[in-house]
Amino acid sequence: AIDKGLIASVNTKLFDYLPEYNYARNGDSLKAEITLKDILTMRTGIDWQIESFSTRDSPDLIGDILEQPMAFQPGTEFYYHNGNTLLLSAVLEKVTGMPADEFARENLFPQIGIETWRWEDLVYGDTELLCNTAFGLFMRPIDMAKFGLLYLNNGMFENRRVISESWIDESTKASVVGSRSEYGFKWWRLGVERALPDSILAVNDMYYAAGSAGQYIYVVPHLETVIVATGDLVKAWLILEIVTDHILPVIK
Repeated sequence: AIDKGLIASVNTKLFDYLPEYNYARNGDSLKAEITLKDILTMRTGIDWQIESFSTRDSPDLIGDILEQPMAFQPGTEFYYHNGNTLLLSAVLEKVTGMPADEFARENLFPQIGIETWRWEDLVYGDTELLCNTAFGLFMRPIDMAKFGLLYLNNGMFENRRVISESWIDESTKASVVGSRSEYGFKWWRLGVERALPDSILAVNDMYYAAGSAGQYIYVVPHLETVIVATGDLVKAWLILEIVTDHILPVIK
């Protein structure tokens, strides 16, 4: 959407795109400072517990999310929760005039050869609310690999520009730096305490998308490698151990 000029920049304020939810600020001046970058990096400051989230108990999920109290000043503290990602769904639908899944159907998936996929909607009764960008996308491992390949090739797919190289760079770099993990725009990276020996990973440039229960896309630019894993695991972090301890050591 940014590449198409539909969104000015990630530094734009959230409520510039969702003014109809100004009521949800409840007089809290901090909420007015939330930017799209804060949402992408899980630093909105909204104090919202994932355990209380239900996709079918409210006709206005976005309003419910935005009405939650603030725990931190936006842009200062990392706090991962699905509510942030659902806010992106609302913004995308507002600026494109279509749900996020339809936007992807027209502007992303066909361009990288993805034909078989499903993206769930959040519903209230029989009413579709918005595309579930938090955890509702289903696709085959081969198609996950195509998405990883798009990023590995800096936004190019089969000699065609699909995403700008500037967005690839900005979205995958560490915006949130921690000792064990780092975080970009929806991409994870290894922190210094988890950095691998040079014999395994000569450059700590690996980044990865982590989905529910063990769905992963790993991109390792200096090895020109994309690794995909799927599963239904309680201990999904075991996938990372398999990648770091058994797969990467044999890639030269």
